[in-house]
Amino acid sequence: MDEPRNYIAEVESAVRRDPLSTPAGIKVPAFPFLNPADDAAREEVLSVLVAALEVPNGGTRKTAAFALAQLGDPRPLGVLQARRSDETGRGNIEALDAAISVLHAMPHGSGSTEFERRQAVADVYWGRPLKARISPGNEDAEPPGTGGTSAALSTLTPQSSKLEDLSAFQQAIDTLAPTFSKGSLIAKAIVPVNQVLEHLKSMGFGVPWKLATKAVPPVAAIGDSLASLQRAAERLATPSRTVSCILPSVVESVRARESGVEDTPGLSGQLSTIIRVTSPLRGDLHELSRLTNSTCSVVATVANSMDRLHGIKGIGSLTNSLKDSLSHLEQSLRAAEASNMEVVSASERVLRWLPAYYADVRKAVHSPTACQATVRASFWKKDMCGSSVQWFDDEAPAVCARCGISLCAQHRVEVPSASDSAVRCTWVCVDHSRK
Repeated sequence: MDEPRNYIAEVESAVRRDPLSTPAGIKVPAFPFLNPADDAAREEVLSVLVAALEVPNGGTRKTAAFALAQLGDPRPLGVLQARRSDETGRGNIEALDAAISVLHAMPHGSGSTEFERRQAVADVYWGRPLKARISPGNEDAEPPGTGGTSAALSTLTPQSSKLEDLSAFQQAIDTLAPTFSKGSLIAKAIVPVNQVLEHLKSMGFGVPWKLATKAVPPVAAIGDSLASLQRAAERLATPSRTVSCILPSVVESVRARESGVEDTPGLSGQLSTIIRVTSPLRGDLHELSRLTNSTCSVVATVANSMDRLHGIKGIGSLTNSLKDSLSHLEQSLRAAEASNMEVVSASERVLRWLPAYYADVRKAVHSPTACQATVRASFWKKDMCGSSVQWFDDEAPAVCARCGISLCAQHRVEVPSASDSAVRCTWVCVDHSRK
């Protein structure tokens, strides 16, 4: 049998040489990804692999999914499931499905080796049956020359730390949420800048404006930069509001669970929503950060070129107003960027342990009705499947959303829900999924 690919090594190579494969907002460690020296180094490798699921290069995203299966840490399961609804390429979706299957069947701690997980994820991807390989007493002891990381990350975050992480995330989200809302300090700082620019454009049949943009070219970019910034902020409104509304009850449920109280109904659905929303939210926050820094750079350039603008006939009197409004805007943007990065940092801490915690909280629900999907009993005869039906409590009941029949795992297709939905997914039967 051919040697299975070493996906972790492939992702490392890609993120170091290809700008389209380099994750935004994540520092790529200088040390080799294979055989990291300690737990902190392994955490850095995991963070890069998770972030690589969102890079522009589709091939690297696909390999990153395989690499997470190779690593064997089940904590990114929720992130993999969330990414599945965002991917459009069939191969990438199948890679995510393969990684999810392997992490469920043979995670680190089950007795499987990293070499075996590399082979297993390739088997699942290419349609071969998954054999949950277990090598008792030899967990993650790699065959000579295979070059894999010797252990995945298995240390769970203490409950007290979980509460601290969730509380910090909630506080950061609550601080950021009103930053770009209507009537916020940022919105108020943008208005006078736009007013001065519009006044300049309307003067003297546009001649002073043309002279200003020729003398200081970045002046022309301020309006577009502010518009892009506002659009990016608007995209954050719904996901940040969703997380802000859910987090308080999640914090209380986690606190109760720590005290030995029975799990709060709906907790797994809330955790699923946070995972599904937070992953794309981080991407939007990185984009907002990029636009904020870009806008601040443009604003600073213009502010430092006021002497050239002041010398243009007809607009000299407006330069003081423009300088003051730009100074105020830059201060507001810098403060917003600090809040933005607090949310990014807090979300990264939460996502390190939340997927594994979510997997532990989820409970299987069994249906009294057997699977009603039609199967072929013989060449002439069809019959009902009759297999047992179950689903998890954060999912809609396992019935077809179109025809209403009860469905086992073999005869249903997942339909991802909207990011703010109370359930992670609904279902349709195989027949309706083809229509």
